[in-house]
Amino acid sequence: MSFSSDLKLEISEIYPKSIHCRIAELAGIISVNGRLEGENSNILAIRADNDNLEQKIIKLLLMITDINSDDIVKSNEIMHHRKLLINDQKYIEVLFKKLKLSADGTHIHVDGIITQKNCCKTAYLRGAFFAGGSISSPERAYQFEIVTLSEEDAGKLVGILNSLHMNARIVKRRDRYVVYIKDGDTISDVIGNMGASNSYMEFENIRILKDLRNSINREVNCDTANMAKTANAAKNLLMI
Repeated sequence: MSFSSDLKLEISEIYPKSIHCRIAELAGIISVNGRLEGENSNILAIRADNDNLEQKIIKLLLMITDINSDDIVKSNEIMHHRKLLINDQKYIEVLFKKLKLSADGTHIHVDGIITQKNCCKTAYLRGAFFAGGSISSPERAYQFEIVTLSEEDAGKLVGILNSLHMNARIVKRRDRYVVYIKDGDTISDVIGNMGASNSYMEFENIRILKDLRNSINREVNCDTANMAKTANAAKNLLMI
């Protein structure tokens, strides 16, 4: 598997102990993958592209509300992403109240009050990354991304990252807004803050080896250049 897949697998097994952080993590997932569907926008749909994400969403829903697993409908349409659907208005109202959600047509927004505590900020970030994030293999490049549908959602993530002293930027790609980081130190901090200790250690080990190889290559190139200069100087002396 890729480094990004390994990281998400580790994240899938992390469950906050406090209810407010569980709420924040589910809010992070819904902010990226949640939509309202149906003729009257009365169905809550949460995209779940793989088994691990699907299981985490269901477990968080069961931890936060008294919803039954039978009330969570799994949808796997050929032309669309896998989704979890909640049709019961009672549970939708509970989720909107607990997660501080609001609707703008089919789009769902998360109130900033949900991430006032630092522990909730990292939980929200973990959820958003699990739902729509990726990290390039550190052997090749340093690139952290979370794809969002709206500039407002991207701005919220950047605000959270900046408040934790992890600077991020936004770029628009077609109709999506991408929160990204290209600094290795900052990406390492993000991984550590999300609680993925194994992935953090792997990332740091790869960085150390990469920096060591780069340092050796620079020294070799420098020595080669000096030897070439010495050889040219000796050649010039012989020609005098």
